Amino acid sequence: MAVKYNYFTEWRNYSGYRKKVAIITGAGQGIGRAIARRLAKDGFRIGCLDFNEDTAQETVNLIEAEGGEALAVEVDVSCREQVFSAVDQVAVKFGRVDIMVNNAGLGPTTPLEDITPELYRKVFDVNVGGVYWG
Repeated sequence: MAVKYNYFTEWRNYSGYRKKVAIITGAGQGIGRAIARRLAKDGFRIGCLDFNEDTAQETVNLIEAEGGEALAVEVDVSCREQVFSAVDQVAVKFGRVDIMVNNAGLGPTTPLEDITPELYRKVFDVNVGGVYWG
């Protein structure tokens, strides 16, 4: 009888993932935090990038409490230079970068008629620029 290989569960046992480095933007809360914690459980070292350094550090604390390694970096993903600097900080700390998860984004609930050009530009710069610069 043949043994079936379950790719959805067995990939986590692959030793090639050990000590790889993942950077997650928007890692201070919500989906970004969940991604960071999941990858850390799978053996990745994590760069937790967020606009709010305190929440990024909270994610790092959770990862470290679960036995992982992580670094918090404050960054505005709409700013190219800040993104490049943040990635460099993670690369210096862990010696490499293997994965970049561009998760940060804004979802304002402002009624359409109240959206200003400034708000539009900020949302665009974070949601599009954050992916592009990452």
